[in-house]
Amino acid sequence: MLLVVVATLFWTLRLQRLVRKRTAELEAKNRELERESTDRRQALEALQLTEKRLLMAMEAAQLRTWHWDVASDRFEVVGERPVELGPAPPPAGSAMDEFLKPIHPSDCENVRAALARALRDGDPFSTQFRVVLPNGLVRWKVARGCATRGEQGTVVALVGVVLDITERMRNEEELARSEERYRELVENANDIVYTHDLAGNFTSINNAAERVLGYAKDDVFQLSVSDVVAPEHAEKARQMIARKVHGDASHTEYEIDARCKDGRRVTLEVNTRLIHQGGEIVGVQGIARDVTERKRLEWQLGQSQKMEAVGQLAGGIAHDFNNLLTAILGNTQLAQLTGHLPSEARECVTEIAGAAHRAAALTRQLLVFSRQEQVDRRPLSLPDTLADFMKMLGRIIGEHIEVQLVAADAVPPVLADAAQIEQVVLNLAVNARDAMPRGGRLLIEVDEETVDRSRAASATSMPPGRYVRLRFTDTGRGMEPDVRQRIFEPFFTTKPVGEGTGLGLAVVYGIVRQHDGFIDVTSVPGEGTRFTVHFPAIDAPAPHRARAAHGRVTGGGGTILVAEDEAALRRVAERLLTGLGYQVLSAADGCEAITMFSRHEEQIDLLLLDLVMPRLGGVDVYSRIRAMGSEIPVVFMTGYSADVAPSDLGAETGCRVLYKPYDLDALGNAVREVLEQAPVSVRG
Repeated sequence: MLLVVVATLFWTLRLQRLVRKRTAELEAKNRELERESTDRRQALEALQLTEKRLLMAMEAAQLRTWHWDVASDRFEVVGERPVELGPAPPPAGSAMDEFLKPIHPSDCENVRAALARALRDGDPFSTQFRVVLPNGLVRWKVARGCATRGEQGTVVALVGVVLDITERMRNEEELARSEERYRELVENANDIVYTHDLAGNFTSINNAAERVLGYAKDDVFQLSVSDVVAPEHAEKARQMIARKVHGDASHTEYEIDARCKDGRRVTLEVNTRLIHQGGEIVGVQGIARDVTERKRLEWQLGQSQKMEAVGQLAGGIAHDFNNLLTAILGNTQLAQLTGHLPSEARECVTEIAGAAHRAAALTRQLLVFSRQEQVDRRPLSLPDTLADFMKMLGRIIGEHIEVQLVAADAVPPVLADAAQIEQVVLNLAVNARDAMPRGGRLLIEVDEETVDRSRAASATSMPPGRYVRLRFTDTGRGMEPDVRQRIFEPFFTTKPVGEGTGLGLAVVYGIVRQHDGFIDVTSVPGEGTRFTVHFPAIDAPAPHRARAAHGRVTGGGGTILVAEDEAALRRVAERLLTGLGYQVLSAADGCEAITMFSRHEEQIDLLLLDLVMPRLGGVDVYSRIRAMGSEIPVVFMTGYSADVAPSDLGAETGCRVLYKPYDLDALGNAVREVLEQAPVSVRG
């Protein structure tokens, strides 16, 4: 019994140990299963979180992944399915049809071809296409994919991504439009826009280079800055770039002369900036504006202002000089009229008279230059005037120069003074002769030219309208640019001292401007010079000119009141008029002339009044005498034509202006004509 109890106790204890052991094993297993479950759950949660984040990222990037199982022909989009990728399964057709269904019809063939190549060759592919949304909007997509091969090496699937690139395409299109607008702006700009490297080699340039300089783009890329800039300005251009490179920003604009392809020179206003790349200076960008015409107009304005100032001075000198010449000419003529002068003395007087006449001609040139010479402008045919003048012109310039006149048909007339037009022709012809000392050819052309508004605004200072164009082209030695810029300056000449006054072309300029015309000159050293004159055309007919022959003046009877503040001129007038048979009363100024007229009104037949006198000038004297009720005729004298014009004195019968210096013939003719035109009641 005891043995049974002991055995039972033994097995009971053993069974308890086995139960505890098994229980411990089961508890350990349960704990391990719990840990595995927790890890699996955590891994699943992490995977779900990762998938969620991936989907969010794909949604934010508008990125979709897709899978095409070739064997089952099944097309599947991984992730949230957007409406533009097609309807939900089951598909209505093949996988390719499913892929192509939302794609724009114009892009379907390209996408189909890309997918077919990937299936055939197994190569990666990328294609862009448009997708039409159900609401009609269009968005751009890009599909990229690659092939998956099976054990036999055949393509079993295509996998890839679809990315929305609508915004990128819009940005690229806007960028392309912006670049096109910039390109058009640069290419069509009037200014030259260019870049060059630090060695001066051009790297880009716009179309203005060909218009301004004559160089095509392909030509420019073979040139450097030193090839285009005039040699004398090359160092200036290098210094300006060097200053910028060294940080001197004070000089942003400068002017240089550039050489055109055809040899011409233009003045460019240049503005540059440095080009940086990676923090380093790699080149220069510049804008060059053609300011040649602006500089020419500025020069013309300066010339006009200078000539206006000199003209005022010349006019003032001419006034006093003409008074002196009047006294010299009058006294020499009186001396010549005496019959008891020795031959030697008569010869001296003749020389004095000749010198006085030459001085008077020089004075007239000064007045013409200063535009203060009174002109008699009438309708005039330039071809007829030049044809009449050609014989004398040939004798003046010599037989060693061939002169040819070419006049167009139906050239309209101009409003001009014939004598001054002849002066223009003569001076330009003499200038051409002096440029061809060994002979040559002078071509004179006359035709009509119409200047429109576009040309008037851009190429010349002439207003729009019809002009008669007069051109003088010689084959002489031409002029350097510095000489050409100064040729219209008074007293400027390239001739040796004593061989020229320097007034010829200045007189031409003055006459042309006085006739509301314009003059320009082009010249190339060694190739000749061309002067181009434009006179405004008129519609009035141009009558044929007739030259009247004047003989020796004769005198008459009557009494003349002379008012002249210069004693020498007063005595000359007295002697000349007395020699012509007139009675003379003399007054030293205007006030004395009025007093004398009041005393001798009944016997005075004509007034000879100087326009400029102390206290009271000739016009004021005449006005006061007219206010007394007298209609006595008058001849005004002046040595300064700007004092008065005949039209300024009114239309009274007998009014005339006599310009100093005058001689016996001029004085006698003026007095006789006025007396003959005066009414009989006035002449008494």
